[in-house]
Amino acid sequence: MRVGEAKQRDIGKKRARIGPDAMDYLQVTPGDVIQINAKKSTCAIVWPTDEDEKYPDTIRIDGQTRKNLGVALSDVVEIKKILAKPAKSVTLMPVVDQVTVDKEFTDFVKNRLKGSPNRTLTSNNLGPCFVRIIPA
Repeated sequence: MRVGEAKQRDIGKKRARIGPDAMDYLQVTPGDVIQINAKKSTCAIVWPTDEDEKYPDTIRIDGQTRKNLGVALSDVVEIKKILAKPAKSVTLMPVVDQVTVDKEFTDFVKNRLKGSPNRTLTSNNLGPCFVRIIPA
């Protein structure tokens, strides 16, 4: 699929909007997790395109997702449905020498992880943050 720019309302939500034909082909429904493959791989929550979408073979993803993939607008990516399983545990490790772990920091990390597929795949999905997920 060809990479297109995300709608403003989707930025930062790890959404990938694809057309109904692509959704049928992949056998996905809104809210399912897909893996997007290019130079790198990442995941996103599939969401249908708007009815007025002019380019049915476009996947609309935000800048952070494109950065995670190492792609730009108009590049071609491959997508596939994956079965996302909830993490049993997540280990966090500071990427700087000193991090103060207080309530504000804990809330920040919880909010970054809540409701996104970050819990299921690789460390590069967390985006610009003070921590990385370290695979066990």
